[in-house]
Amino acid sequence: MNKLKPCPFCGCDAELSSEKFDGKETSYVVCKHCGSQGEFFFVSPRYASAIRAIEAWNRRVNDECV
Repeated sequence: MNKLKPCPFCGCDAELSSEKFDGKETSYVVCKHCGSQGEFFFVSPRYASAIRAIEAWNRRVNDECV
């Protein structure tokens, strides 16, 4: 499994979480310190797989900058 990058807001460690949402198992990443859950500070995008949740968390705006 891919390693999680630190939180883009506070720089602390994050962890993968999962729960049922609308009757389906979903995954998301949450910062252990500030509670950030993805693209927006306290909004939690949900993904059907852990791999997708990790990819979304690890994507950074500056990843494609030269």
